[in-house]
Amino acid sequence: MEEVQEFIKMHYPDMENDKIASQTGISIHQVRRIATKWGLRKSKEFLDIKREKVENHSRSIFKNVSSNCLQQRNKWRSSMEAY
Repeated sequence: MEEVQEFIKMHYPDMENDKIASQTGISIHQVRRIATKWGLRKSKEFLDIKREKVENHSRSIFKNVSSNCLQQRNKWRSSMEAY
């Protein structure tokens, strides 16, 4: 168990919790619990990268939804012009 604890201490700031869990053979919940117990935090760089990924994903979803809405509106307008 000491090896697991050292691994978590060394990798927690810059590694995904699920990767830590799979490499140590413990659950994600246990990883978070141990990190909290020791006051470990994710690094600013790690969080910035995660935040950027979420923002990019959100933008792509919004872009797709907006595009679909415009297409639907244009179809509706075209169908209304036929009347």
